[in-house]
Amino acid sequence: MSNTTCHPLHTHTKLDKVGIWFSSICAIHCILMPFILLLFPVMMKWANLSRTADVIILGLAAIISIVSCLLSLRHHHNDRPLSLVVIGITINLTGRFGVTELGPWLAQTLVISGPMLMAYGLWRDRQLCKCHLLH
Repeated sequence: MSNTTCHPLHTHTKLDKVGIWFSSICAIHCILMPFILLLFPVMMKWANLSRTADVIILGLAAIISIVSCLLSLRHHHNDRPLSLVVIGITINLTGRFGVTELGPWLAQTLVISGPMLMAYGLWRDRQLCKCHLLH
């Protein structure tokens, strides 16, 4: 087996899939929640629970994504996917903690685009590994 292929049971191939799902769920959640709260103000009491769930999902996505990219570096020796994941995490955190300086619209855009960039980085990771056809 060459350095550019991987076995379907490699941990990083599974982690890529899980990380893509968690990142995507986080982005979709951040897109939909403002509309849900606008349409159903009664659910405002669930807003704190929603924020907590979002932080947990994003935290899991970040950990899984970083570990997966680090594990797959030995196969494709390209750090671009890891860079995309780290930049996505940074963008998301900037939006979360910079809402007073950035304003709600820009902050929400960053909060949504961060996980999307993370998912793209993981997708690129799978492409570089050339194992996506096996799984």
